[in-house]
Amino acid sequence: MGNFVKKVPLATLQALYGRANAYKEVPTLVSIKWFKNSAIDHPLIVAFEDGWLQLMKHEADDFPLLINTELKISSVEWNNAGDMFAVTGIGNL
Repeated sequence: MGNFVKKVPLATLQALYGRANAYKEVPTLVSIKWFKNSAIDHPLIVAFEDGWLQLMKHEADDFPLLINTELKISSVEWNNAGDMFAVTGIGNL
């Protein structure tokens, strides 16, 4: 268990549920992966079971990339070089 610093803005939740409800009905969080190399553009991945990925430059990124994989996500992993990541899950939500 770590120390609380601040809430991370989750644009995925705000886009789907609206800003007021973004933290009320939260889909299951599957994974948070941070690639430890500052050379890549969006090293932080937040993955939700309902198929949404949020790629961020840092934990306070106001303009993250949002990707709907249309999968029930079970895991996400960076490759060793950090130039791609893999998403596993079940299709046809």
